[in-house]
Amino acid sequence: MTPPLPTDGTDLDELRWRALSRPRGDRLAAERVRDWAGGPVLVALDAGGTRHLLVRVDEGPSIRLPRPVAGLRVGVRRLHPVGQPDAAWIDLGARDPSWHRAFGGLCADIRRRTARHRAGGPGDAARRGRPLASVLG
Repeated sequence: MTPPLPTDGTDLDELRWRALSRPRGDRLAAERVRDWAGGPVLVALDAGGTRHLLVRVDEGPSIRLPRPVAGLRVGVRRLHPVGQPDAAWIDLGARDPSWHRAFGGLCADIRRRTARHRAGGPGDAARRGRPLASVLG
């Protein structure tokens, strides 16, 4: 008997991360999971097995990152994903498998909150350039 497909966002992200093949070198394997007013949101996996949530943001002094927390890496990276222009991305990462469930919950929450600020939706132009923290806060 085939188990039912998960409907919880955390479980769906878990399936997406497991489906990604580890890339070689410094590349990332990624899948687009959502668009928001700032650009795409991707789940990604690196060669070391670290899971990432990448959120494209407008570059500038408005990028404020939270303080580091145990098990969670946060930073801003310049990336050039296939089919996307070179841009700034907030990169949340969790390497330790014991943090994967909690990280998945955090990522699902971020996806839900960015869903309220979809690209092309009402007020998109006004939201573009807003710091991600104001969307997540």
